[in-house]
Amino acid sequence: MMYAACDIVTIKDLYVKYLTNVAGINFTQREIDVMACIVSGRSVKGTAALLSSGIKAIGHRSVETHLLNIRRKINASAKDNIINFVELSAQREIIHSYYQMLLADGEFSRVLEKLKEKIHSNIDAVQVVRFNKTDCYRGLTNRLIQELNYLGIQGVDIECDSILDCTKTNYMLAEDKNSIYILPSDQSEACSKFIDFYSDKDMQHVHIFLASSCDQIAGLKIIDISKCTYYSVFLDILALLSPEIIVHAKEFKRLMNNRYGDELQIGSIKVAVEENASLTRHFAKYSRFFFGGAAVFLLAFVLYRVTIPKLGMQHHGSDDVISTINSIAIVSAKNSTTNNITASTLAANHASVKQLESIWERFQSNGIEKYYMAKEVGDKELSNLVYCFCVLANYYNIHEHDGLKARVLLNKSNKLLKQYIMYRSKIPFDLNTLTPEQIYIEIKDFVGIREMYTLVQYLLGRTYTYQGSKQDGAKHFKISLVLGSKFGLFEGYLSRINLLKIQKNDIVSMIRAKNSNDVIINACNNAIEEYKALMYDNNTYKDSYRPSGEIFNLVVPANSTYNKLECLQEILSYYCILISVENDHARLKFYMNNIANTLQPTIDLFKQVEPKKVASVLCVIGYTILLLRDEGITFSNESGAYEALTSTVLEKLNKDAANTSCHITDKELALAAQIFTLADSISKQSHYTKAEANNGLQLVYERVLKAAKPDGDKYLIMDKIRHHRTIRDKINDQLKRKSSDPIDFLVR
Repeated sequence: MMYAACDIVTIKDLYVKYLTNVAGINFTQREIDVMACIVSGRSVKGTAALLSSGIKAIGHRSVETHLLNIRRKINASAKDNIINFVELSAQREIIHSYYQMLLADGEFSRVLEKLKEKIHSNIDAVQVVRFNKTDCYRGLTNRLIQELNYLGIQGVDIECDSILDCTKTNYMLAEDKNSIYILPSDQSEACSKFIDFYSDKDMQHVHIFLASSCDQIAGLKIIDISKCTYYSVFLDILALLSPEIIVHAKEFKRLMNNRYGDELQIGSIKVAVEENASLTRHFAKYSRFFFGGAAVFLLAFVLYRVTIPKLGMQHHGSDDVISTINSIAIVSAKNSTTNNITASTLAANHASVKQLESIWERFQSNGIEKYYMAKEVGDKELSNLVYCFCVLANYYNIHEHDGLKARVLLNKSNKLLKQYIMYRSKIPFDLNTLTPEQIYIEIKDFVGIREMYTLVQYLLGRTYTYQGSKQDGAKHFKISLVLGSKFGLFEGYLSRINLLKIQKNDIVSMIRAKNSNDVIINACNNAIEEYKALMYDNNTYKDSYRPSGEIFNLVVPANSTYNKLECLQEILSYYCILISVENDHARLKFYMNNIANTLQPTIDLFKQVEPKKVASVLCVIGYTILLLRDEGITFSNESGAYEALTSTVLEKLNKDAANTSCHITDKELALAAQIFTLADSISKQSHYTKAEANNGLQLVYERVLKAAKPDGDKYLIMDKIRHHRTIRDKINDQLKRKSSDPIDFLVR
């Protein structure tokens, strides 16, 4: 099958001619659709969304089924294997072109949907006249008629033997009908006479002439198809047939041209594909006899340097996609927040996840990133985009416990912001080489951008506290600490808290390295004093800062219940570390008194925060009691603290928890068991606090087991240990966490 140079190549044509068999394996067209999308980086849902454009829809389950069939055919176990299969095949570039055609057709289908709503008047039938001599433009004719019919406009295909013989007959035939004439490019003289014939006729209906490289004639509607994409041709035709939509048609035409440029001109894909296939055949034929491996290398090089520019239908900035991203980002930036502390904010973010993910998916596809990396990008649209990435990243980090997934979004945001800043600097520099104070000097004038940069640094640090090197996290926290303090952002305050947590991790490493206890004790006491200062900080900070600069909360840490509880929890954990290294009994009693004094205000705050935070603090208290007991200090002797726990925590929050310590005679272990059981009862299955509560219960029963008599109770206790260990390990596996001893938990 040979294509005439003037014809267009449809998706179906491309599949039938080149892609029914790839690397010796037969594939259905739907399998090629899916393969092209996956190789181009689309997700399963993204593939389903693209392939559902237009009349035929496809669900994500169907995509998964096609993926499974592809894997079976090529004996692949993962998506990467499919990508490798395509990249090593001779049809690699054709598949990439195929994907670009899928994108273009999908976008055009959405354009037609919108135009269909705006066509209200009844348009008479349209006859599409072509000439049989070379069978030219058959694909163009069929597609014109198909899409006219879709819009409710009847299209009729008329064939004529000769352009010269049919002029008068055709005029009489078309006198009372709308007509589109597709003129053959190889009969320029005849076409000129044909057009001249109509130039002096007074026609009541619309007559449109599609010609290649033809001069415009006053009074006639001539479209030069040699310089237009198919989409432009169709939209021009539609605007002539239905004048009431001319404004909309012109707007969509501009968008399609901006997106796909000249690379989708009628015939351009066909020529490139034909040349590519021909070149491949010639090289394959002669390389077997003459060149061997060198010819194969030359083939790859020539295809890459010569044919790819023709096949890689690059777009030059997609105004429609960018406009969609910006509009969604503006709404999402107002309605979502990087604050995931309360149930209400978490629920709001959960409701926005699909929209935020749609922004991320659009951003990754079709080279849109280049637009946001360009010097001309506006600060507001970049800030909105980055803020949405931050919200989504923090959701992944907090809700899905996936720091790595979050880091991808944040690293991309970091790159965009750095590019924006460096484009506007008189002297090129690398932000990565600057100290936090130097970074402040460089970005302080970029209002809006500087706040987003601070937020990105803080959230990047948070991803490392969940997964990765805490020292890498510290680098980002140090930047957000300086910037947040300078710009009055709450991220600066929170960064100080996180740096103290990382410092606590260093202290525990010193304990395990058996460093001097005096050094460790001094570091702990200094940290406790810092936390007390943070707890009573009366400065006002901007929290949940939005890109517009108009929406944010004002936070005074001394008035924040959550902040107070966070600081009290950390103070308790530092006292636990002191207990583990202190040898002086008098000092241990001193720490015990301080713990007791810290517990009462801590417990008083429980009713004012979310259950997850309460469970986290309860685990710290439970571990504190276990550590005190291991050091021979009886917590129950501290009547004030003991009563605060038993009455306020156990009776007021959950009376049933008081019954969980049956068969435990040790008063300290019974109290710890009750506390861990309460933490377990208020934790969701997906929360790390449930794993920690069960870890604590396992540790309690291990201590009970050591003191148990050699009778039947031992087996019951061992069953409890296994039960709690199983729950702990299951949740930790799901959250990609490691099981911990009390000290490990206290440094997280």
